[in-house]
Amino acid sequence: MMSNNRALCYDEVGQGEEIVFVHGYISDRRIWSQVREHWYDSGHLFFPTLEGFWEDSLEFRESNFSVDNHIEDIVDFLEKVCTPPVHLVGWSYGASLVLLVAARRPDLVKSVFAYEPGISSFVLDKKILQQIQRDRVEMAGPAIGAVKAGNTKEAVKYIVNGACNREGVFEDFDEELKQRFFDNASTVPLMFTERSAPNLPASSEDLKRILCPVTISYGEYARPAYRLVAKEAAKIIPNSIIQIIPGAMHVVPVTSPEIFLQKIIEHLSGVDRRGVSNGK
Repeated sequence: MMSNNRALCYDEVGQGEEIVFVHGYISDRRIWSQVREHWYDSGHLFFPTLEGFWEDSLEFRESNFSVDNHIEDIVDFLEKVCTPPVHLVGWSYGASLVLLVAARRPDLVKSVFAYEPGISSFVLDKKILQQIQRDRVEMAGPAIGAVKAGNTKEAVKYIVNGACNREGVFEDFDEELKQRFFDNASTVPLMFTERSAPNLPASSEDLKRILCPVTISYGEYARPAYRLVAKEAAKIIPNSIIQIIPGAMHVVPVTSPEIFLQKIIEHLSGVDRRGVSNGK
């Protein structure tokens, strides 16, 4: 089923507790298709496409592309389409968004599963923050160069390979998956604006307000930036645990969906036991 809610289009399937999947940059709700196909548990699953991505990009105002607007859209979606509180699952940029939604509107969120979030402004240790920033510059440099040269499709390849810290990852995707990323190539230049930069807009005090159970996950082969962000966030969020996925890179939701799905279900199965924190 595909419906429209304000600026968001979404798919939904299943019955049971509501789980909302939030995609990352240069992608859309279709990126979850393999996770959806392999889902074997109960649950009412929602897969929205954020404003400015895929089919929404044709009538989209670039000025609306920002972290704050995407957070507002998710909140609006949860209030108008879902029956909160819900479980949130996010990948990459989507992982940062679901954490920020849980911080701003804890009443809407039952739990959070965040895979390799990139937001880092909450990090207080200057040495660790410098390591994150250096790694991020190394990761994004080739993509920024391609954007400046006007080649957004080439930038897409650099972003995927850079996020995995490995050459040839994008090239090994099947043609359908490649096209799903290329369909969102127009968002690449918007990734590097101040309003969408990964160092906005969370503080450590924001993360302390997240009291629901949170699993912050990263792959065994995660870049230093993703690994350090995960570890630092887990130190601050009161009811959080770290989960490392063996043999995984940044793109594990599309390369090994069965493994990724298993980790989500492990998280969900422990939510009631962990309860709501009173803070660290």
